[in-house]
Order: sequence, then structure tokens, then C-alpha cells
Amino acid sequence: MINSEDYTVKVQAERIENYGNDGWIPIRIKDKFDNGRYKIRNKLGFGSRATVWVARDYELDIAVSIKVFKAANSPDNRELRILQHIEQQSPDHPGREYLPKYLRHFNVHRNGKTNRFIVLELLGPQLRQIHEQFHPYNPSFSRRVSKQLLLAIDCLHSYGIVHGDIHEGNVLFCLPGGYKMPLDKVSQGRVKRVDGAPLCENLPSRLVEPLFNAIKDSDAERFRNNSNIKLIDFSSSFFEFEAPEWIHTRSDIVSPEVIVQKPPTKAIDIWSLGCLTFYIATGRRLLETIKGGPSILPQIYAVVGSSPAPLDDSEDYSDSEDYPDLEGLLDGVGISDQALSQYIRKALVVDPVKRATTSGLRQQEFVQ
Repeated sequence: MINSEDYTVKVQAERIENYGNDGWIPIRIKDKFDNGRYKIRNKLGFGSRATVWVARDYELDIAVSIKVFKAANSPDNRELRILQHIEQQSPDHPGREYLPKYLRHFNVHRNGKTNRFIVLELLGPQLRQIHEQFHPYNPSFSRRVSKQLLLAIDCLHSYGIVHGDIHEGNVLFCLPGGYKMPLDKVSQGRVKRVDGAPLCENLPSRLVEPLFNAIKDSDAERFRNNSNIKLIDFSSSFFEFEAPEWIHTRSDIVSPEVIVQKPPTKAIDIWSLGCLTFYIATGRRLLETIKGGPSILPQIYAVVGSSPAPLDDSEDYSDSEDYPDLEGLLDGVGISDQALSQYIRKALVVDPVKRATTSGLRQQEFVQ
């Protein structure tokens, strides 16, 4: 078992223990895969299940992204099933252009384990990476991105898919015309054992920091002004007809019904959309939590007010949280936009049955 405290790494990258027996295989810049078809150029990001890399596809002569899953998440990979299902649907829905394009997949057998590689179109930085600092409210940007995100979710729902993990890290910007990705700017850090012993073969000798972790202000502004978005990462997604009992998502965007262990439905995406729309407008998260779980419920009730159908009749949260309501939070950052607050409130109804649907939200003034 790998203990991260036994190692030193001097870049912001994935945790070293994720390269254990059921984890990833080491990947280096210039490594080639699938009989030399793909050459690794840089890293785009990482998550709990996968790392994502930029690669050159020598057969198509284009740059692509490759998502590499842990060995434990490679067999019967749910994300692959979702992506393949999307590709099999009619492309006529207006939200289809805001979903990523799946190209192909292959497996790599190395160090006694099998890792799935999924090849996708190349996209740019996360919304989080160019929107971390507060910016003055930009109604045009907020409406454009929010509308595209809503259409992407509406498209998924029309295909019978629930995304399950909608947040600013899973929204990417498309590459604007003429933009040259700085692929040769590779930031790497050596992996060393604290005791000076050699690394085992399952571990990378270097970790690579994601390319867009340090994006220039001018590039960030270019993405904000000129690029469409795409909703990515279907590792927590599911088909409506096979909904899981539990989903893995960030604690500040999880819907109230999931918190109290009710079955997830399409309505969980609408709740997360409401939280993310607030972030798009303000550059800040709507809810603040460290522990997550039921501890965030009083804050939810403070923000959205009384619910038409409380999830737990045994609790009264109306006066239990010293936290502003939605309009107070918006006013606190200088935003007075009735269409915006009305749109968010439609999404943030505590009762999932009475929460807006994507078709209902598409009629709202804010996304017209």
C-alpha cells in the first residue's frame, strides 16, 4: 500500500497513492500509446478516477484529449457507456453541441493491470480555472454560459441520462479560433521517497502539473469573451432506468433529497445547475461547507427560504442559520438582476417534485 507521507512531490498534481495496484499507470511526456498512434504532450487535469492528457493523434493529425482511468474504474466503464450512448442519439438537439465529442477508446495492459483510455476532442480550461477570482457581474457572459449549460443538461435528459456532478470543474471552454495551446510549457516535479529508497515500477518518477493551472489573464479573457462551453465528465452519470442508491458529488452542490438519502432523479442536475449559475454570475460558490451532509441543510433553507414541501417534517430550519438569502448574497456582490435570481430560485426548490425541469427553465427570461 502506498502512503503519500513517504514521498515528496513539488508540483500541484494527483496524489501519489492513486498509482497503487488498482490505480493508474505512470505516464510521461512523449510516451506513445496504441501502437504509436498517440503521443503524450501535456496534462489537462486529474480527478478521483482519472487523469486527462493532451496527445497528438498521428493517424488523424490532430491534437486530442485522452482520459486515463484507474484500473479499478476501467472494467464496464460507465462513462464510456454514457459517451457511446450520446454518440448513438440524433444530433438535432440544440444542446448537443455543448457536450464533448467521443472519438474512440482502447486499453493498456502494463504492470499487471489494465487501464482504459478514452479519446475525446480537445477542449480548453475549466470554468473554475478562468473564473476563480471575483469579476464584476457580466450579464452577457453569465446568460450565454448559463444558457449553453442548460441546453447541455436538457439534451442529456432527453437522452435519458442524469449527469450527477455538475460544477465549475466539469465545464470546459472550447478552443477559440487561432488559439495556440502552449503544449511545450510542461511543469513537472520529481517524485522522491523521503527515505531515499528507489521508487517501485508502479510509480511515476515525475508528476505533471495541469497545463491551465497558471493561465494568463489575457487568455482567460479571450476564453470568457469568445468561447462556448461544454459539459464534461460522466463518471458520476447514470441512465434514468438504472439510478444508483448513492452518487458521488461535491458536498456544496448536492441536492437536499440526496443529502437525506432519497433516490436521485433528473432533479439533482437542476439543483446543481442553480448552484452553478450563481457561481457563473459571481465567481463564488453559493453554499459553504466543510463537513457536508445534513450539516448544510440549515444553510440551504436560509438561502432559498421556506420550502413548499420540507424533506424532513421533524426539523424546523427557518431560524437556525445566520446566513443571507439568495437576493442578499447577490446584493452583497453588487448584483441586482431579477431575471437571474428568479431563474436560480426556480432551480433551487427543495422539493424535487416541484423543482423546475429543463424545459421549464428554458422559458425563463434569464436565458432568452
